[in-house]
Amino acid sequence: ERLTRLINQVLDMAKLESGRVDWNMRDLDLREPLREAIAATSQLFREKDVTLNEQLGSEPVPLHGDSDRLTQVFINLLSNAVKFSPKTTG
Repeated sequence: ERLTRLINQVLDMAKLESGRVDWNMRDLDLREPLREAIAATSQLFREKDVTLNEQLGSEPVPLHGDSDRLTQVFINLLSNAVKFSPKTTG
């Protein structure tokens, strides 16, 4: 799964650099792509014994954007966060 995600990210970067990215812009709740990213990276957190405290609130966070691209951004941020976090102690 990680290798597939990495390959897709490389392909997406190539598309970005060439200007051939397909954007699917729509109204959305920002919490949804964030929840998807948390679910996609949860195994990474478990493997490193790092706890992620999710506090997204109950109110929607309206945004006009591309949900898939936002999910990718959040996955990258969360993956880097766990990668550079020390293991939980105690």
